[in-house]
Amino acid sequence: MKNLLAALWRTTFAWLLSGALLLGCSMPPTSISPLPAGTDGSAARGQWFDLRSAGARIDGTTNDDLAWTAAQAATKGLIYVPPGTSVVSAFPDMSRVIGEGFISKNGTSLPAGDIRSDLTIPYPDGYADFSTIFEYLGGRRILGSATVTISIASGEHVLTGQGIVPRHVDGGRIHIVGQGKDQTTLKFTALGSGTSKAGVQLVGDYELGLLDGLTLDGDAWNGHAAGSPLLGSGDVNDPMGIQAKEGAVIRLGTNVRVRQFARNGVFAYQGSTIKADYVEVIETGSDGIVASTGSTVRAISAKVQDCWGVGIFADYAGTIWASGAVVSGTKYRFGGAGGDGFSAANGGTIYAENSTSLKNSDSGYTAHSGLIVANGAKAGGAANGNSGSGLRCQYGGRFIGDNVTASHNVGGGMVLTGGGQFHGLNLNTSNNGSHGASVVDGSLFVSQGFLSHLNSGRGLSIDRGSVASILNCDIQGNTGDGISNNGARVRASSAVAVKSNGGMGIITRRGGITDMEGVSESLVVTGNAAGSFSPAKDTTSGIGQSFNYGAN
Repeated sequence: MKNLLAALWRTTFAWLLSGALLLGCSMPPTSISPLPAGTDGSAARGQWFDLRSAGARIDGTTNDDLAWTAAQAATKGLIYVPPGTSVVSAFPDMSRVIGEGFISKNGTSLPAGDIRSDLTIPYPDGYADFSTIFEYLGGRRILGSATVTISIASGEHVLTGQGIVPRHVDGGRIHIVGQGKDQTTLKFTALGSGTSKAGVQLVGDYELGLLDGLTLDGDAWNGHAAGSPLLGSGDVNDPMGIQAKEGAVIRLGTNVRVRQFARNGVFAYQGSTIKADYVEVIETGSDGIVASTGSTVRAISAKVQDCWGVGIFADYAGTIWASGAVVSGTKYRFGGAGGDGFSAANGGTIYAENSTSLKNSDSGYTAHSGLIVANGAKAGGAANGNSGSGLRCQYGGRFIGDNVTASHNVGGGMVLTGGGQFHGLNLNTSNNGSHGASVVDGSLFVSQGFLSHLNSGRGLSIDRGSVASILNCDIQGNTGDGISNNGARVRASSAVAVKSNGGMGIITRRGGITDMEGVSESLVVTGNAAGSFSPAKDTTSGIGQSFNYGAN
């Protein structure tokens, strides 16, 4: 009886094994979810077809092309590759492949199942387009410490009608790497106006671990609604360079260039994050680098050049970290928008320590209901001035920074208007084409160590309900008045020098209050073309202004 049962068991096991090999098995050998059943002879849900059943050798040497052709003809379901390496001339549809083995083409071996060790996929030698690469990766987990590197060859590669969408549950371990921004270019063409596409785009709670060693080229603003930014302002949904939306995370290396996209260069939106240190953004059809709606961009030492719009722009609670960044040559879009180097608006914040903003069509730095914190910032400079003001704060916008220089700007060194504020030590606003500092319409200027020399206007002009509190100021050689108080309040203390200005040294009118009692003997007002004080010291005029200049 025992021998009979054993024989029956051996017969049954052999029949089951042969059936598994020829017809499939109800349990796939890897963690890949099986494809659903089809109606045209495909395997039932959960079944798979063993590649060996089609004659594959899977020995790492023999070409298995004929076996793959037969297997794909035999089933529309999953194809199982057992341990070993199946050599092919072209990769099959990897979305249908499972198993523990590998498929090898020209020395590139791809796991049939989950990726458990570092993997390099060459482009374009491995796959001719990125969508196919991510179809392959999309059916597989990247496990443990494994990293997938898509290595892009040197040269220019044209991607027509498609961007790169690196969406993967383990995308933080996917790297897309070229041979250097001067060696490898991806040119994106025919993305289409108003399509919301991008060269690299990630939407949702996904990550891209690294993008580096590349130039992303928008093909001379291809897809711009007006044809180019030279002809019109374009559409907000025109193609961008790099875009993260809805909580996505994209990490750039230090060797990336983005140029001539129809809309933005680097754009983070709706709670997303982009790390873009040292990125170069050139000639985009709108703002260069943007963080909006609660998003964050880190752009340390970024370079933004000749964009139509704002160079670096944070709005609607977006935050940008841009210490050491340089923005130059921004231009107005059609309709007059943009032109600033840095702009924080509508609750946006920019941290830009030791940054530089020069040769822009409007202001170097603008805080419009936003905040800019920028110790050591430089706006303009000899032969590099901005066409607007160096610094501009308006509608409650604030600029906080020590050792800030705003010079050679056509529209003045600093303009505060509509409740704008500046707070900082050692502000230098000299050699500008208008006032050194203009504070109007309820704005606030607080500075220690304020220097304003050789401006084509007043050294400090404060008007209409504004307040200036200055400690240690040096105002010399301006073509207009040294300090002009027009219905505002000026409070000065410690040393104040107002010398050799083309107008009055200190003038107060229309109910203004100028209080320099704390200056005492350190007040020096001399050599001003129209006189030192108006009215005379320690007097009150008939319309309410008052002047208290202390003991001097």
